[in-house]
Amino acid sequence: MSTISISGIAVPRLCFGVGTLMKWAPGHTHPLPTDSSVEIQQAIDAGFRHFNTGDIYTNNDSFAEVLRRSNLKRSEIFLSLKINTYASLGCRGRDHMIQAVKQEIERFGTLEGYVDILQLHFPPRGYDGNMTNRDAWRVLEDLKDQGVARIIGVSNWTLPDYYDIFSASDLKHPPQLNEYEFNPFLLSDPKVRQLREFEVKHNIVPMTVSGRLPTEDSTALLQKLEEQSKQTRLSTAELLLSWAYYRLGGIFVTSTSKADRAKKTFALLSAKQAPVNGQIYEEIEKAATLDGPEEHGLSQAEFVEFASCTILMYTVEVSRHGFNPAFILSSTRDFNYPTATYHVSFGTPPHPATSLVFPHALIPQEPYVISFVYITNFQTKHLQAKTVMSLLVLFGSLTLLAISWLLSHILACLSLPGAYGPALARWTDAWYIWKIWQGKYEAYDIEAHENGSRKIVRIGPRMYSIDDPAMARVIYGISSPLLGWYDAWGDPRIPNHNLFSARDRAVHGLMRRKVASMYSMSTIKSYEPYVDSCVALLLKRFDEFAESGETFDLQQWMQCYAFDVIGEITFGRRVGFLESGGQDIDGIMRGLEDANAFSTLSGVNAVLLPILLVLYGNPVRGIASFARKLQSESDDIDIKEKHGGETFLTKAQRLQKEDPEEYERFRVQTLTLTGNVAAGSDTTSISLTSAMYHILTTNGVAKSMYEELDSQGFCSSLDEHITFDQAQQLPYLQMVIKEALRLHPAVGLPMWREVVGSGLDVDGTHFPPGTLIGINPWVAHRNAKVFGTDAADFIPERWDPQHASSETLAAMEQYYLPFGAGARTCIGKHISSLEMVKLIPELVRRYEFKCLSGELKTVNRWFVKPQKVLFSVRRRGLRS
Repeated sequence: MSTISISGIAVPRLCFGVGTLMKWAPGHTHPLPTDSSVEIQQAIDAGFRHFNTGDIYTNNDSFAEVLRRSNLKRSEIFLSLKINTYASLGCRGRDHMIQAVKQEIERFGTLEGYVDILQLHFPPRGYDGNMTNRDAWRVLEDLKDQGVARIIGVSNWTLPDYYDIFSASDLKHPPQLNEYEFNPFLLSDPKVRQLREFEVKHNIVPMTVSGRLPTEDSTALLQKLEEQSKQTRLSTAELLLSWAYYRLGGIFVTSTSKADRAKKTFALLSAKQAPVNGQIYEEIEKAATLDGPEEHGLSQAEFVEFASCTILMYTVEVSRHGFNPAFILSSTRDFNYPTATYHVSFGTPPHPATSLVFPHALIPQEPYVISFVYITNFQTKHLQAKTVMSLLVLFGSLTLLAISWLLSHILACLSLPGAYGPALARWTDAWYIWKIWQGKYEAYDIEAHENGSRKIVRIGPRMYSIDDPAMARVIYGISSPLLGWYDAWGDPRIPNHNLFSARDRAVHGLMRRKVASMYSMSTIKSYEPYVDSCVALLLKRFDEFAESGETFDLQQWMQCYAFDVIGEITFGRRVGFLESGGQDIDGIMRGLEDANAFSTLSGVNAVLLPILLVLYGNPVRGIASFARKLQSESDDIDIKEKHGGETFLTKAQRLQKEDPEEYERFRVQTLTLTGNVAAGSDTTSISLTSAMYHILTTNGVAKSMYEELDSQGFCSSLDEHITFDQAQQLPYLQMVIKEALRLHPAVGLPMWREVVGSGLDVDGTHFPPGTLIGINPWVAHRNAKVFGTDAADFIPERWDPQHASSETLAAMEQYYLPFGAGARTCIGKHISSLEMVKLIPELVRRYEFKCLSGELKTVNRWFVKPQKVLFSVRRRGLRS
């Protein structure tokens, strides 16, 4: 195999790209976890020894496993590793980059502590929270000095990027290579020529990826390639590959999923001499200049024309390959290049240009050996039309694009399994969105499933509500391969932003384990003094209501209590709701309601985002700001003196001090402090309100609870609060709380999971990858086959081992989902349990309530929240 010397190191010129083997689900911007072991083994068998990968690639586990099994010596493998530098893709600075490199070395296990080539994956440029080019480059310089990398380089860098670091007085190691896409058209691009001249001057080796060319039959280059193909008996793809490898020099990256093509490509490009003479390559380059770019500085009017041509060409590609145009168009974004030069690229732009960028997820994977599918430098000589014509072309292109999308959408909908459900749901998410907006979805879902008689209900083109006890463990079990569906609850700039939004099971597990001890039952019990202080203050408010005879909203006061408990255990201070007379401090209660609606609706269909931003603003940001305010106000509080224990804040601060890198890596502040504020009050207040409503409106329940409390001596003296341990010894109380959570779980929509791999079978129906399936706790808990024909009634005794068989109890437990299930069980469920068992018996033994609201009314925008639950109250007398 041919090699090139870089600083005395022999680098194999032919490299196999791992990233293009990743698989993508339709409509997603992130690749799926991919097993590429077969393809990589084929590459090894063909003779490839130089491999190119990146830390954000999702098939590195399978790659590493193949290397371990290959028994190849370390000296026989040459690895190029690209490190992500974009904040939007998870990079959080220097320490994160260093950790990412070390993690990849550990993942592969066979690298003996170093990689051969280490590259910056993209030029960060300091935009959108990214590091500067210089700061990112310093990381690679230090890793080279430490022996972690033998050669360091960049990827997709332009002249301005180089100037950033070459102008620095402290530059220790200049870049040794630059990886970028290249094709014959770019030879006539003056900016590309300037880039190559600079790299030659500074001994920067090109690491080229050869992109496929525009394939209109009229192009001179394509005609020349087809003519030469007949003469040389090489395919047009092979001609381009050999041109890039033998003509450009440097390192060449290619990839294929076919064993025979891997062998053929390796044989073609590892030969000592080119398969054709130099004149053939010269003719390719000459033909490219006939169709290549003539001018690159475009006016605004010309750019309209250019955009029109871009969309028109893209529409042609859509009609040929059938991938999702609407998603690509909506995902188009500016890469923040400062110059007025324009290109279009399917992939990462290698030139200084403002670019229309389309994600690799939806680029058609051709069956021949080509690394990436790019269309770059669309010929600007066609851009001489007037602006009016440009706009007409743009309108026509968009029309074709819409027609193409509609056809592909119809075909996609028809390909998915049919099921009972509204007719509109087969074609659009609009029906489901409307039901969420109405706030009554759970009622439809219960009726549609007919209390367990119907297992599958279709509520969207790829969304299916499931009611099947046998599938609960499959869908939600700890070992379930299905992906969580919670993107809308995270920061779109930060993958794995929090426990709720982290889709990757491994990452979610790491994040959860990092903070799990803070939410364990033993830890939660240590927060009991904080809860006692809030219980005492709420009882004081209820004493006032009893004295005045004033009517009050039970839901409002339950949320005040839950919010102040969260403030106490998280920050060591109450937020102030109980002191303020139930007022909504800083509008945070309304903010939480808006955030639930905003996240739920945008999660169903991101097209709604502009409308939701108008309706709600950005309520999620307000929650984070509120949490930061509480934290800043709590920093000076001596927590241990106040209650004798630590809060979430003090524990998080201790972790930050002990290991700041881990603190940032696992986003401890977001997981605990902000997470508690965002999720800790709504759910508990809903459960408390529902529990108290059913206790007080169901004949005999309040009386039975009071008798149980009285039998234990809790009604003869009210001086001391009932402790958590004492409440655990009250079986009827525990049955009441369990029944309340069954009849009115906080979550009222299906807990979606995305089907991956080869698909999933449910009751004889096969769901392909990319389908969303989920079980709604409201539906599950009304399944008559599990909970009985009286499942819609509040009957605590159904949980009594004296009345129900062990088999019945086991079946109910397995389909009991108020806190979710499996690896994504609500991490804060013990906090909620503590708040409920501390407050409910206090209310029952001290007061008699009268409900003034009639039937419980709710609004379901993810959480099924009671509305205006009006009560009056009077104090009980002490039992002698």
